[in-house]
Amino acid sequence: MSRTSFLNNQREELETIISAFSIDDFNNNAPLSGEFLLGYYCQRQWMREESAKKRGELQSQTKQI
Repeated sequence: MSRTSFLNNQREELETIISAFSIDDFNNNAPLSGEFLLGYYCQRQWMREESAKKRGELQSQTKQI
């Protein structure tokens, strides 16, 4: 995957997440809930695993060529 494609995907993901918030959410300084933090870290772990899988698939494809 090219770097440009990766960056475009990341930007689209960020825009999707940002659009889910209301304007008041950006001005709220209340502490984050445990559920939010748990979900955040679970999603980060999933993204790392998916990225590692893709890297592994690309490496195995390059070795076959």
